[in-house]
Amino acid sequence: MSNTIFRSLITWLLVAGPFWGRLCAQMYRPSAAVEDRVTALLDKMSLEEKIGQLTLYTTDWGSTGPTIREGYKNDIRSGACGNLFNSHTVSFVRELQRIAVEET
Repeated sequence: MSNTIFRSLITWLLVAGPFWGRLCAQMYRPSAAVEDRVTALLDKMSLEEKIGQLTLYTTDWGSTGPTIREGYKNDIRSGACGNLFNSHTVSFVRELQRIAVEET
């Protein structure tokens, strides 16, 4: 009896599995409007800006907390750095975001 149930379950999973994956992919597919906005943004970016978004620097930890080299700030301003690792305090992260948004 349990062998029959096991075979039925396996058969059902093999048949329904591909359909379930397709159904989930349709449920989580972003709207065309979002895709269009992303494509438009990427079209506006230069190759250097796209590469900069992939660049990850690390912050320096001084004796009193996180610090950042002045060259890093210039890279953030120019779009050559898209990420910073070890940005531990809220005020430090806000300062970096302010530089990225207001000084670019």
